Parts: sequence; structure tokens; C-alpha cells
Amino acid sequence: MARLRTAAGFALAVVPFLALCSTAFDYVPLWDARIYADCILHAAHHGTFPTNYSCADHPTHAYALLLSLPLQFGSTSYVGMIVVDLLLGLVALWAFWDLARLAFPETAQDSALLVACLGMMPVLVAGTLNVNPDYGVMVCLLLLLRALLRESLLGVQLAGLALVFCKETGLLLLGLAVGLHALLFALRTPEQRARWREWLPRYAAAFTGLPLLVLWFLHKPKDPAAQGSLWLGNSLGGLLKLVFRVDLFDPVFVAQLMSMFLLQFAWIPTLFALTRWLPRLWTLRRRWPLPSSAALYLQLCFAGVVFVFTRYPTFINPRYFLPAWPLLLLCAWAALSTFRPLVRRGALLVMAVAFLAGNFRSIDPVSRAIWGTFPFGDHELYELTSFTGECCGRSRDQLVYNLEHVELHRLQDRLYAVAPPSRLMPLVANEMADWYFVGFLSPTQKQRTLDPSALLFHTVPPLQLMRLPQSHRPARILYVKFPNLRDQDSELQALTRFYQPRETVRVEHDGYALEALVMEKR
Repeated sequence: MARLRTAAGFALAVVPFLALCSTAFDYVPLWDARIYADCILHAAHHGTFPTNYSCADHPTHAYALLLSLPLQFGSTSYVGMIVVDLLLGLVALWAFWDLARLAFPETAQDSALLVACLGMMPVLVAGTLNVNPDYGVMVCLLLLLRALLRESLLGVQLAGLALVFCKETGLLLLGLAVGLHALLFALRTPEQRARWREWLPRYAAAFTGLPLLVLWFLHKPKDPAAQGSLWLGNSLGGLLKLVFRVDLFDPVFVAQLMSMFLLQFAWIPTLFALTRWLPRLWTLRRRWPLPSSAALYLQLCFAGVVFVFTRYPTFINPRYFLPAWPLLLLCAWAALSTFRPLVRRGALLVMAVAFLAGNFRSIDPVSRAIWGTFPFGDHELYELTSFTGECCGRSRDQLVYNLEHVELHRLQDRLYAVAPPSRLMPLVANEMADWYFVGFLSPTQKQRTLDPSALLFHTVPPLQLMRLPQSHRPARILYVKFPNLRDQDSELQALTRFYQPRETVRVEHDGYALEALVMEKR
């Protein structure tokens, strides 16, 4: 009976996650998610394993293979990929739930509430809807941590193998998880070292995929323009500089830390975690060495993940940090588990309400204060590029932190239904709109689709259009003002030398708006 109640509690805890994701089953991905979706679709229909399952120059074979399964019979629907991501999300929530019960058995009865909070985290929901290998890394890391703490040889082997074939960061996190586990549970005391041979098969099993990863790296096609691998184009010295670089005032480093600890109400679990970290640090010398425990292991893993993710200066795309946030919640739970039940459950309720609201609106006051916002119809989104000045526009993939970016897909569908672009009226937009923003359009429904047999539209940058001879310029154009791009007013002003506005087309949905101009050649 107790097992039945426990299972029912977990089932209820994942309902919000499933409900939130189901609100965007009509979504066709934008930006980087579109790259991965196209790759998986091509691999399922025309590719072979493992050759065509390496997407964006990453070792994504395990993740791409799973997501390709619903497409193997000719389907081009993105819903199939979302369903697989949903199932992987449920697996991740189950592993997270078991980790919480294992590390904090005294609060096992409330662990389902913690699972509900993780399932409602806006960045997790957005990451589920946008296929990406970082999501696979998160799932496999949680499975690996659980298998190590449960001492499951097969679980360690399978999770380790899948982890390294999601993305390069998987190998780094595999070494981190196994290394910390060995230091805490196999090497610290004479009694542990006497059992070293019992742990060795599990640790070796975790690295089953390493020889295969080396073979892939040595034999994969070399693309000088590719930017996929973490180590690509770096000498050994360059890699060491990356690993050990210390620049506390580097804007990218600061932005990475703020993303993991503060973005989209992440500051709430961070505050709870600090109530445990700060007293522990203050009394560390008197209580050293700390006893080995699952709770300490998970908190050290979080510290290691933060270190790993701040080694590589790159874009502040929230999906990069997906493996960090479940561990941050477990760190918060380490503090909350010492509170009285009423206080603990009240804190979880506060987190749940904040996370739920954050899925639909960018209302986190801390994020708004740090990054600022830009208007999207009657609403505002975080301008996550403002702190580092990185590509592209006011934000592109950086917007995949909640469900609001889905409106950029929905409004495009409404716009193209009213004013469909064509060869006679091409779509013109800022040059930053050309990164998998539009894609294929259904020739009958005039909606965005993954189907490669549909019409393919590339946005034409105004500068490129104006450089054409007069006789080569189209008679009409559709200029789209995307809300997340900059410098569009100056572009329009320059375009009026060659084109005059004839009609303004504005589409709206739930307070979000997208505007376009139909312009004719002068």
C-alpha cells in the first residue's frame, strides 16, 4: 500500500510538467532547435546509424537515435520528437525523485512536491519543447548519479555510454561524477580503500563509450568552419587555459553564473541553498573532514557542474545549463530538509507558484533588473544579450527560457496566412532573422513546417536587396519587423529610397504582436 501511495504521489507530481508541455504541441522549432530537428529528420528518413546521427558536429548519436524513432516510418511531424523528449523528461524526473529520497530520506514524503517544482521550472519546460543535446545530457547525468549511488553496474554502464553520446560536455560531466564518487566513497578512508576493487568494475563500466567516442572523433569528417566540439581548434595549451582561466570580471563568466543561480526565479532555490552553504563554510575547519554522504556528493556535483559550464566562453543560451538546475534544486532541498514540515512545504509552494507563472510571462524582478527587457506586443521579454553584447539582436536562442518564444512561431503562421511570401513578394527582414527563423512553409496552409518537401524561404536582408540592380529587384516585398531584432527602423528608412509602404499587416495573439509591411518598388 505504501508503494502504491508513493507511486501515486510521483504520478501527480509530473502532471504539471506534462500539462505545461502539452500547451505547445503546435510548435515548430526555431533557431538551434531547428538545426537539431532537421538533422534528426534527415537521419530518420535518409541516413544511416551512426554516420548521420552526429548533429551540428556534436556526438549526439544516443539522443538523436531516440528522437528519430517516431520518424522512422515517414512522419515529418515535430510532435513525435516532443513526445520522446517528454518521455525522457519523465525519466529525468523519476531519477531526480529517487535521488531526493536517497539523499534526504527524512523528507521522503515531500520529495514529490520537489519533483513538481522541477517539472514546472520554465527553463526545463522550454528545453523539452526545443530538441537539443543538452537536454539529453541532463537526463543521462541524473540517471548516472542515481546509478552510482544505487551501486547499479548496468545502470552506470548504460547512463555513461548514453551521456558521452549526447554532447561533448557529457564526457566532462561523466569524469566529474565518477571522480567525485571515487573520492567520497572509495578513496577517503582505509576501510573504503580496502573495497576499491569492488568499485573498480562500476567505474570502468561508466567509461564504456569512451573508446567509441575517440573513434568517432578521429574518423568524423573534418569541417574547418565547424564550431561544434569544445576542443575543436584548440591546442593542449589552449585547452588548459580554458580549464584554469580565472577572470572574475569577464562578462561571459559573470553572465553564466547569473544564468545558473538567478535566471527565471532560480534565485529562490539559490537563497535556500545559501542558508546551508554559508554556515557550513563558516564551520568547515572545525568539522573537517565532512562525512561521506549522498547529500554531500550531489552538492559537490553541482559545484563541479558550475565549474565545467563556466570554462567555455560561449553564448548565454539557457539550454546549456539544463544539467545544473536539477542539482541546484537538490542543494536547496538539502537546506529545506532541516526545516519544519510546514515551513518546508510553504517554501516549495512559493517556488512552484513562481515557476508556474514564469512559464507564461517574463515577470521575474531579478532577471528584469539584471538583463532588462524589450517589448513583444503588450508583453516584455528578457534581453539576455544585453549583459555580454553577444549575438544576436536582443536575443535569439537566449529566449528559450519559457513558453513565450513559442508565440514567434504562432504569429509567423498567422502572418503568412494573411500575407504569404513568394518569389514575387519575397520575405525581407533583418540579417539576424536568417538563422532558422522561418524555414519551410507549407505551400497549401502557408504555415511553418519541418517537411522538407514544402517551400523553402530564406529571408532577404535589406542591404542585399538594395545592392541589386533596379531591374533585378522584386516589384513587392514583405518586410517583417521581428521584435527580438535591432536596427530595423534604420533599415526601413533606407528601404524607403527604393520601396514605398502600401499596407501594414499586424497579427496578434494573447497580447503578443508581429508587424509587417507590404512595400512596392518606387
